[in-house]
This record gives sequence, C-alpha cells and structure tokens, in this order.
Amino acid sequence: MKTVLFVCTGNTCRSPMAHAIFAREIERRNLKDKLTVKSAGLFADSSPMSHGAKSALSRLGINSFSHVSVQIDDDIIKNADFILCMTRQHRAYLNTKNAYTLHEFIGTCGDVLDPYGGDDEVYYETALVIEELVMKIADKIEESL
Repeated sequence: MKTVLFVCTGNTCRSPMAHAIFAREIERRNLKDKLTVKSAGLFADSSPMSHGAKSALSRLGINSFSHVSVQIDDDIIKNADFILCMTRQHRAYLNTKNAYTLHEFIGTCGDVLDPYGGDDEVYYETALVIEELVMKIADKIEESL
C-alpha cells in the first residue's frame, strides 16, 4: 500500500482539506486497498481543523471528516511514498527527495496560498484550487499503480 502525505504549516487548513478531498477520491476510484492518505504540519500543535476549512469541505459535500493537527516527524516522512506540500517553502524545509509541491507533482508551477485569517469564501476558493490539483494528482498516482 502506498501512502500519500499532504503537508502545510499548521495542518489546520490546506493539508487537511487536501487529505479529505483525496480520501474521497480514493473511495470514488475504489483504491482504498492500494492507497492511504495522511496529512501533517511543519508546526502543528494538536489543533482542530479551522472553521473555514470545515465550511469549505462541507460546501464540497464532505461533512464527516474529523481532524486534529499532526506534527510531522521523521517516521511520518519515512513512511510516506508521496509527500505533497502546499508551497515550495514547505518542500525546502523538509529537504527530502520524495517531496513535491502539489503543482510540481503534476508539472505546473505555483503555491497553494494560505487562507488563514480569511473569511469562509477565501477558504472555499482555496478548497476549489486544492480539489482541482488533487484530482490531477490522483490521476497521476492511479496511473502509476
């Protein structure tokens, strides 16, 4: 089984949204026996998912995803086959060969901007960007299985 790990700063907004969206996609594609998904933060402190992230996921039809932020560590990194970061800065911080930004993984450029501090609409717009990227990531990973 392959593990996909999504990484952001605090693991309360972007990476849990990516985690939830990818988990939904694994289910839709009947890949639960081949793929597992996790998320973690560079500076996580066991916080719940932000209200804005929950609201955005709800608007995408994902209502049952519960989450508490997880601090990334060497074991999490070692056990991940694909490490997908929200920004180039996150990837550089990890400094590991199997880390990519979401954009890099699918051959595009850019970072997923942090919605932290924004209103629910900002979170939803970020979730839509993540959803689009995650669908392409799922396509690429599925092809490699």
